[in-house]
Amino acid sequence: MNPADIRTNWVWSLDAERGVLTDEQLQRRAERERKKQPKAKLSSSVRQRLRRGVTVFNELFDLPEVAKSGLLPPDPIGPPPDYDRQGRRIYSLPPTLARYQAAALQGPKSGLQQVWQAICVSGSFGMPKDPVADDLLIKDTWRLITQLPESITGVSDTTWHQYVIRVRRVLLPHVTLPVPEHLPAWLKDMIDSRKERLPLQALWRLMCERDMVDATPDDLLHLATWRELWAEVPSGVKRRTWATYEGKSRKMMVHYSDAGDDPYRVVTRTWAELSKAAKAALDPIRKPAERALMRPLDLTPEWVSDQGLATDQAAQVTDALREIFFYAAQVRRPAPLPNPSEVAWEALRSAIRAQGISTIGLAKVSSLAIDNCMAPSDLTLDWTSKAAAQMDTPKRTAFAIQLRKLDNLLGTPDLATMLYAEPISALPDLRKHGKIEPPADIIAAVDDITATHRRAKSTRNEARAAVRKIWTAAAKDMTDVKINTLDELLDSANKLHLDNRTYRIAARLLADLHSMREAA
Repeated sequence: MNPADIRTNWVWSLDAERGVLTDEQLQRRAERERKKQPKAKLSSSVRQRLRRGVTVFNELFDLPEVAKSGLLPPDPIGPPPDYDRQGRRIYSLPPTLARYQAAALQGPKSGLQQVWQAICVSGSFGMPKDPVADDLLIKDTWRLITQLPESITGVSDTTWHQYVIRVRRVLLPHVTLPVPEHLPAWLKDMIDSRKERLPLQALWRLMCERDMVDATPDDLLHLATWRELWAEVPSGVKRRTWATYEGKSRKMMVHYSDAGDDPYRVVTRTWAELSKAAKAALDPIRKPAERALMRPLDLTPEWVSDQGLATDQAAQVTDALREIFFYAAQVRRPAPLPNPSEVAWEALRSAIRAQGISTIGLAKVSSLAIDNCMAPSDLTLDWTSKAAAQMDTPKRTAFAIQLRKLDNLLGTPDLATMLYAEPISALPDLRKHGKIEPPADIIAAVDDITATHRRAKSTRNEARAAVRKIWTAAAKDMTDVKINTLDELLDSANKLHLDNRTYRIAARLLADLHSMREAA
C-alpha cells in the first residue's frame, strides 16, 4: 500500500490497534519471560506504538515540501476510537438516536449509549446506519435486545434490565409502530374512565404480543380467539384482577362489535342446553369451565384432571363427557357419498314405475347388485350364476324370476338403455351343482345299497343327491386324486368341505356298503 492510500478506517482496524500480537511480538514476550524480566502489557504497548506512529505520520502534513509531493493521503489520519472499561471499542450513537438522547430528561444516563454499544458489539442485528425508534422496537428485535447475555452487554442482568426499561421510555415518544404502551385511537374512544383504561390496556398488550393489532372487535370475540387471549394470567397480576379485566374488556368489545356475540354467553347457553342428567353429572366442573370459556366439547382429560375432583366425581364427569362426545360424533358424522350403483338402480326403479310396471321383488336383484357395486347395466350371466350358487333354493328361485322380468324389460326402448345389453336368460340348473354327474356305476352302486336295505324312495333320492354333491366337491378340490368306486368316493368325504347332513349320509351309505359286503 502506498502512503497516499492510507485511510483512517484502515489504520484503526489494524491488529495493533485491537491489541493482537504478531508472531514476532509473541516471541519477544516469551524471551522476556525466559529472562524473568518485568512483565509488560504488550497489547497496550503495541497499540501505543501504533498511535505514536500515527502522530508522527500526521506531522508530515505540516511540512510544505512533503504535503505538496503528493505522497500523502488527502487528509490526516483521524482520532483513534475510544474504548470502554472492558477494553472494547465504543460505538458512537447514530444521529437520530443521539437526538433522542438529547431530548430525554436523563440525557446520557438514559442508557441509550449502553444499549447501542451492545447492539454493535453483538453484530447480529443488521441495523441501518441511522436507525430510528421503530427499528429497535420491532417485537422480535426488542426481544433479542432484552435477552443479550452479560458477555455482550458488559453489565449484570439486573443492570441491563434497568437500561432496557430506560431506553424503551426514551424511544416510545418517537415510535410509529403499534406498541403495547400506546393505545390505538379506536380503543381510546371507548374509554370514559380510568377503570375502563386498564382492561383495554391489558387487551391491547395481548393483541400486540400475538400480532393481532389489526383485529376488529368481531375478530377478537370469536370464542377460541378470546379464550386463548385470556387463558394465562401474567405474573404479578392477581387472578381476580385478570378476570375483571377480561369481563370489562369483553363487554366493551361486545358493545362496539357488529354481531354482538358474547363468547361467555355462547358458553353458558351451551351448558344450559344439556340434558338434566348431563347437567347433574357435570355440575362439579360447570362453573370452572364457564369461567374458562370452555364448552363441554372443549374440555380435555388433562383439564378435568387438573380440577382436583374426588375419584367418584372424576368417574362421573368422565362418563358424562364420553356420552356427550359420542353423541356429538354421531351428529357430526358426514353423510356418506351416494353409491353410483345405488343411484343407477333407483333411476331404473323410477323409470319402470313411469312405464306403469310394478317393481315389487326388484330388490331381490338390486340389493345384491348394490352390495357388489354393480349397476343394472353391469349384470352378466357369469355374475348372476355365481350369485345364485350361494343361495338356497327358495331365494334362488325368486332371484331367477326377477332376472326373467328384467330380461322382458329389454323390449322397452326407454328401459333398455338402462339395462345390460344381452338377455341373461335362464340360470343353469344348480340343483346338481353344475351338472357334474358321477359315473353310472357309482350311481348304480348307490341304488343297489338302498335297494338291499329296503330304503324308502325319499331316502334313495337323498342318497343319490348326496353322492352327486360329494362327487362335485371332489372334482373341484381333489383334482390330483382319481376315484373309481363308491367306497373310495365315500372315504374321501371327510377330506372335503361339506355340510353336516352330507357327512351323515355318506357315513350311513359307507356303513350299509360294508354290511352288505359282509353278508355276501
